[in-house]
Amino acid sequence: MLVNLFLWPGLGSWQGGRRVSGALQMAVSLLGAGVALVWFIRLLLELLRAIQGTRAEPSDLWRLAFTGFGLVALAWLWSLVTSLALLREAESEE
Repeated sequence: MLVNLFLWPGLGSWQGGRRVSGALQMAVSLLGAGVALVWFIRLLLELLRAIQGTRAEPSDLWRLAFTGFGLVALAWLWSLVTSLALLREAESEE
């Protein structure tokens, strides 16, 4: 559960035997992190332009931030649900 929630969403699911779910969770979290990284780079570039006084039209950076962090949150919540299911399975087998 700790690996799934704090290291990389999906990795703990993968290790717990939920291969498809784990792979999809890892893919969603990577995609979200990539989009968030693009948002951060574009934000820095826009701030640099504002400092230089060459800012162009208003941007839609909020959409990138919402999408990126939303995908990471989705993967994290999905991995939480999977972790809880794996814990319940382990308890029932005892």
